[in-house]
Amino acid sequence: MAEKSVRGCLTNLVRFFIALWTSLAIIACAAAPTTGEGDWRTYGHDYGNQRYSSLNEINTGNVHRLIPAYVFQTSVVGPFETSPLVSGGAMYITTANDGLLAIDAADGRLIWKKAPLPGGFRQCCGPVNRGVAIADGLVIMGRLDCSLLAFDQQNGSVKWRAKICDNTLGYSITMAPVIYRDSAIVGAGGGEFGIRGFLSAYSVRDGALKWRWYATDPQHWFGKSSRLRTDAGIVSANDSLRLRGEFRDSWRRGGGGIWTTPSVDVRRNAIYVTTGNPWPDLDGSERPGDNLFTDCIVALDASTGKMKWYFQEVPHDTRDLDAASPPFLFDGVAGGRKVAALGQIGKTGVLYVLDRETGRLIYHSRDLATVTSPTQQGRWAGGSSWSPVSFDPQSHLAIMSSALHLIPRRTVPPKDPGREMAAEWKRVYGLVSAIDVMSGQIVWQDEFDAGEVGGSATTAGGITFVGEGSGYFDALDTRDGKRLWQFQTGAGVNAPPIVFQVDGTEYVAVASGGNEQFGTPYGDALFVFRLDER
Repeated sequence: MAEKSVRGCLTNLVRFFIALWTSLAIIACAAAPTTGEGDWRTYGHDYGNQRYSSLNEINTGNVHRLIPAYVFQTSVVGPFETSPLVSGGAMYITTANDGLLAIDAADGRLIWKKAPLPGGFRQCCGPVNRGVAIADGLVIMGRLDCSLLAFDQQNGSVKWRAKICDNTLGYSITMAPVIYRDSAIVGAGGGEFGIRGFLSAYSVRDGALKWRWYATDPQHWFGKSSRLRTDAGIVSANDSLRLRGEFRDSWRRGGGGIWTTPSVDVRRNAIYVTTGNPWPDLDGSERPGDNLFTDCIVALDASTGKMKWYFQEVPHDTRDLDAASPPFLFDGVAGGRKVAALGQIGKTGVLYVLDRETGRLIYHSRDLATVTSPTQQGRWAGGSSWSPVSFDPQSHLAIMSSALHLIPRRTVPPKDPGREMAAEWKRVYGLVSAIDVMSGQIVWQDEFDAGEVGGSATTAGGITFVGEGSGYFDALDTRDGKRLWQFQTGAGVNAPPIVFQVDGTEYVAVASGGNEQFGTPYGDALFVFRLDER
């Protein structure tokens, strides 16, 4: 009897652990994007924002055989920065002024479309939309008018609508949301208009607000030190006390817009988000202190929005140096041990690598782009803007196609928050840089005649795809940066490419429509490439 009792207990124990493992597996599956092998179902391809495809039909040996499979024209001419999504054979594309189209990903046949908004919104840097999110049969999209909408994935009908901010105050949404569990996570930009930036989570089911985290607040705004940073330097404790009183409400319109897609760590239930510049962006005289949490990488609890840690790249920024490019996640090495790491390339032109458990800086690279100090007639002159990085987990190379060298001739820094920045560039050129994230060393760099803004995608075939403002779309050898193939699209390629597969055929897609800030040629075309059939 005792033997049977022990055997029965062991059997029950085994059943318990099987049930526990199964439930955990279900939770893990629910937490991660349900991506088919050939799909591209979220902005950064995966929660880590690596923009890496395991497809390898197109590779270094045959990429010269790429030809257009089709060209889809949206009929919306204007800045075109979308990163399309592909799911179940359909592709979802956004346009300038928030048009939305669903097409057959293999042949470009239109499935349904939503017309763009009429325009006239308060926003900086062009009426762009960088993409959508997909979940539970819905296509979820943020818009310039501060609305978040869920469309039926099959026919485009509106399932719910949420108003999340006020465009008349300078808020707008240009980023692609990210879906985590049952939440659509999205931020609001508008740092040039005196907003208070935030990131929010909304129910995928009905659009109800679940939590909101603000990028500025009265407790942290000035920083930890009793002596404040100012445009003239760090001042005395007495002067700091006076400034705290005089500008005690400056956090209310302190900026910190959130306008690029966060990454997600499922194991840690964490969201990693980057924040924009403080306001006023080039004049810090009315916002003494560190201006937290602007120009930061921030880790939030995904269930509550509570902050876990932050890392500020530029305290008391007066050069408009947003932490804009989406953070990407990878496994790194620090002190001889494996560490869960995060990388982010700033407008500072530096790659920051952090321990994503604690926010501790592991290292930062040397400058990838020269940043000059501003003068009364000048503005910042370098760094990386919103362009997403791609990361090859095999070679540990992070490919940064967004490092810009910009030398200003004249700028007009406005006091009026309703006016946009004006600038004339004496020379504009760009770099694509590959960094070994294990060592922080630059492995190669490739210079381009036009400013590099748009981002990249990297594949298991050894290829990194990037676009140029001049209209060229390039395939580079990920190992050394050698250009293996090039195609002229006729308009600025200032959008991140994607790689996907339909019915066993690998495709590469990229938007060609230009960028307002850098004056690259406008267009309305999505180019989709495949290998020839020889």
